[in-house]
Amino acid sequence: MSNNTQPGPRIAPLEPEQWSEEVRAALKNWDPPLNFHKTMAHNPTTLKNWIGFGEGILFENLLNLREREITILRVAYNMRCEYEWGAHAAYARREGCLNDEELSQLCLGAKATGWHPSEAALIAAVDDLTSAGGISDESWDRLSVHYSPAHIIDFIYLVGEFMMVGMFMKSFKLTPDPGFDPFPTNDY
Repeated sequence: MSNNTQPGPRIAPLEPEQWSEEVRAALKNWDPPLNFHKTMAHNPTTLKNWIGFGEGILFENLLNLREREITILRVAYNMRCEYEWGAHAAYARREGCLNDEELSQLCLGAKATGWHPSEAALIAAVDDLTSAGGISDESWDRLSVHYSPAHIIDFIYLVGEFMMVGMFMKSFKLTPDPGFDPFPTNDY
């Protein structure tokens, strides 16, 4: 499942009463804040500089909610990032954009049954980006049938953002917040 099996977290998340005004301002849209945000609060400058980009690429992305969550969850699965998977699987189910069967199929990748060709193209391109750092010609051809260059730019930045966030989550061994889904344990 994960190669990061030591208990965590490596540092305690800062609770809101410990925050500086800079942290409060940066996290004004996150109530309640997640352990991820509370851990980032240890570095107010980086938190402040990152949050605008993070929120923008997540909420103002040209991909629709379902496409974004498929992308994020495939990144989380490929990275074996339990925290990221847990947060976004619960969110995708709550928002009605992915069901339990689709979450299981997502672990199987682009060749799993049931994906629309555009969704399979996203999954294959996530696999390329997370394994090779770029999109293969085959995956590019599949993506470009369904998405404009502007969509592909947002897609690449979404993958990069969630790879970076996943590295942070795994490195600090964040404890999942209440209500997060468990990481898939089946050998897909």
